[in-house]
Formats: sequence, C-alpha cells, structure tokens
Amino acid sequence: MASSGIPRATATWLATIPPTLRDKLAGVGLIDAEKRKEEEEQRMAEAEAKANALGSFIDAYIAEREELVKVGRLVADTIRLERATRENLCDHFGADRPLTEITGGHATGFYTYLLTKGGAPVKKCGPKTMLRERTPLAEATARKRVSIASRFFNHAMDLRIIDRNPFAKINKSNIATKRRAFVSEADALKVMAHLPSAEWKVMFALSRWGGLRVPSEVVMLEWSHINWEGKKILVHSPKTQRYEGHETREIPLFPELAKVLSELKAVAPAGKKAVLQMARFWTGGGSVRDPLKTAIKRAGLEVWPRLWHSMRATRQTELEDRFPSHVVCKWMGNSKEVAREHYLTVEPHHFAAGAEPKQVKDVA
Repeated sequence: MASSGIPRATATWLATIPPTLRDKLAGVGLIDAEKRKEEEEQRMAEAEAKANALGSFIDAYIAEREELVKVGRLVADTIRLERATRENLCDHFGADRPLTEITGGHATGFYTYLLTKGGAPVKKCGPKTMLRERTPLAEATARKRVSIASRFFNHAMDLRIIDRNPFAKINKSNIATKRRAFVSEADALKVMAHLPSAEWKVMFALSRWGGLRVPSEVVMLEWSHINWEGKKILVHSPKTQRYEGHETREIPLFPELAKVLSELKAVAPAGKKAVLQMARFWTGGGSVRDPLKTAIKRAGLEVWPRLWHSMRATRQTELEDRFPSHVVCKWMGNSKEVAREHYLTVEPHHFAAGAEPKQVKDVA
C-alpha cells in the first residue's frame, strides 16, 4: 500500500495533518516515510515562500507594529500610512511577488508609478465606497511612501530574507510642500457661520485659532483638560507621544477658543468627558473633510488645499508675528526647523508692514 498511488483527496488530507500523526502512519507502513519527508519539506518550502511573498510579509510586519500602537509607542496614523504603502506595492508588483525578485530597477519603476497613478482607486464617502481613476501622488507623498517601502525591505534584510534593499538609492528625503493656504480671520469667521453644529465650530476653532492637529489631537480633548481659571488648555498629542516629554503640551485659552468652548459647554451632555462627541461616528477621512468643504463653498470661498493643515500653518504664521518663535513652537508642538519648512509663509500683510515707515518715538 505504501508504494501504490493514493487518491488526490487522500494526498491533500495527508498534507494537512500534523507531523506527529503522519509519523505514526509512516511507522505502521500506511504511508511511505520517504515520501512523507519529501512532502513535509515541500510543505515547509511553500509556507516559507508564502511568508516571504510581498503581501504576506508586509502584513506580518504591520501586525507587529500594531502591538506598538496599543502600548503608545506608535501612533495609529503611522499604521495607516504603512497600509497605504502596502496597497501601492501590492498593486504594482502583486501580493504574491517574492521579495527576492524585486530589484533596484523595479524600485525606480515603483516611484514612477506613484508619481503617475499612485492615488487610491477608491474613495470612501461615509459608509459608501466609490471607484475612481487613479491619479498622481504629490512628490512629497511619493517620497514618503518610498521611505516606508524602504523600511519594509530593511526589515527583510534584518531577517536575512534578502541581501540588499532595492529602495536604498531612491530619493526619500522630505520636501516641504507648498500646497497650503493662509486662511484669514475674516474668511474663517465666514466659514464658521456655515458649519453644521456647535461641535463643528469648536473643532474648526481649535484648528484655526488653537493650532491643534485634526483629527488626532482634537478627538483626545476632554473638558477636564481645559483650565478655565488659569486660561490654559492641555493638549494630548498622539503624533509626538513616543518622544519623552512631548506627550502633552499646554496652549493658552485664546479668546477665540474660550467663546466657542463655553458655548458648547453650556449644551454639552452631562457626564461626558470628550469635548467632541461626534468623533464616535467618524468613519474615515471624509468625515472631517466633507462638511468643512461644504461650509467653505456656502461661504462663497474656494476650497483651500490641505484643509486642516493650512489652518494650523496659518495660526503658526500669525502667532510668530506676535510672540518669540520658541514660544510659538512650544504651543504648536513642533520645532523651529519644521515650522520653517512646513508651516510658516510670507503673506501680503508682511509686505505691507515692511513698506510702512519706521516709527521713531519722540523723546524730546
């Protein structure tokens, strides 16, 4: 019986049973021991090949990283970017592509793909998903995803799956995007008048006049974080919490914030800790963008690029005109270098102020 052929169904079953059971069957002559060994070696080789395929390898890597999110060593947004990069890689190369087959030339091709059609083929609109044509990614975004792809392959090198990183020579340095706008106070007030609720007005104000990151910092704000008497707000920052001493920061309770926060506090549900209760119902990025876009259009304005970042950048530029840079950076939770590259802009009012005659105090 050991030397005779066996039905395909039986062979399939034998390939899935535990090694200990197969050893027992071989010991009593029901299956060929040598054949069992070959099948076991083949099974292990197939399992290794699957684990070292592009999609499976990245999935395992991200699963490990998710554990770091649970203990506060990584932010969830980092995982989101890694998943987006995984989708790009698998779309371009195929999820079953062995890591060992991807070369430096392939990595260059991947960068070109990102710059030409790296945009997501679907867009979430609340609970619905809409198909759309792939669009080019901005160069800054493409470089970021290449940097993340390089991180994946560095991990593969550490595990000795590959000998070299195909993305090593691709330019991954950050570049400052110019896609931001200065949102004047007058325009901001026009938009606020068309926002759908008091909570939306608070979130908008926290971004425009408080400089908070949306959504990561605004969703963590609780009523207990607001010191009404001391006129301060304690901000918890998931983006910087992995750096010791940067888990939180304090900002002034700016007058613009005090007004909308006190109005919301007056109608907030009793016993609720979070300032923004609506955050519980957010289903994706569109949840924090689409209502704002609608309000901007209703205010008769053009939708500005990078909706929330532009307002945070506006506030930093505005505050730098009034306070020392180190103070503003402390409030914003960034560095002077980051502020110069990604936040500060030169606006028309700077030119106007520069053209004014210098005022000399009369001491006579």
